[in-house]
Amino acid sequence: MKKLALLLVIIQGLLAGTASAQAYCALRDPVSRIYDVFPDANAFRSYVGTIDEVTREEIAERLPFTLHFNELGRHTLYTPTLNGVPVGFAHVRSERGNWGLIEVLWGFDFEMRVTGYVFQRCRSRLRKTVEGEPFASLIIGKNFNEIRALLSKDGNSLREGILPPHVDPGMAMALIRCALKTIAATEAAWKDEVNFCMAQSRAFSWLGPGVRVTSLQGKISRKAPQEINPIVIAENRVNLTNTVVFRLRPGDKGVDALMLRSDTHLGDYPLTLWWLFEGGRLTKVACQTGWPREDLKSSFYTAIDQQRAWDECSTPVELLTSAVYNCMHGLSSE
Repeated sequence: MKKLALLLVIIQGLLAGTASAQAYCALRDPVSRIYDVFPDANAFRSYVGTIDEVTREEIAERLPFTLHFNELGRHTLYTPTLNGVPVGFAHVRSERGNWGLIEVLWGFDFEMRVTGYVFQRCRSRLRKTVEGEPFASLIIGKNFNEIRALLSKDGNSLREGILPPHVDPGMAMALIRCALKTIAATEAAWKDEVNFCMAQSRAFSWLGPGVRVTSLQGKISRKAPQEINPIVIAENRVNLTNTVVFRLRPGDKGVDALMLRSDTHLGDYPLTLWWLFEGGRLTKVACQTGWPREDLKSSFYTAIDQQRAWDECSTPVELLTSAVYNCMHGLSSE
């Protein structure tokens, strides 16, 4: 009898492990819930992507906790639209909870800030403590770094004193980890789709609705001048990485413009910047997650206004602006 009981325990464990592994990929179809997170949308597009070992490693580098091996495979990113115009991203991820796996549909804006979330699967009655206020305000409107700041340095616990009263810590921890994982996975597995939708949204904001957006991906590597490579000034490393360029066509009578997206690092600040080049000049620059300091924003706009030549630059911001100008000027001449 003891041997039989032991065998039953082993079989049960194996079945539970298999069910858990399948559940990570066998996510429920979120179509019926997308409009709960994006009530103004009237349609959506879907993009199937594969999270392979390379993508998994990229995601894991950003997370302060381990990504489950069974989260590999094919997944779907949704772009809700209003009259054909994208209004955000929707993606479903799962996370381990105290009562098994929970499954959450997340909504994000084009700055990858949380706009909303709904449970698709959760057995715990404690979910009610995190489904609305006061917990929701901890993550709604927040980006990856701001949500990451809710956890301890090692990511294994909540930061002391952050939870409102009556919020279950276990559910809060699971939801925060799920949010971080969803943002990291979306940005890693759907780079092209995310960049294009972000570019389209920003183009509409800067030049008005109806502007046509075309990716020039690949041309940047051929046309970028030497200055685009890492530069060191007073021990400050100035460089552009993950650079993508888009051509913008405002309309039949409009003049084509160019928009560039790039990652850079200035001092303690990793920045994702968007630049607008029109009429032979840089005219706008924006930080994707918002400027960490107002004086930094002012420095960039001062550099744009002055548009110094390469050998006249004296600060990292001026050098970076000059490098982007040279790159965009070369592309605009094609």
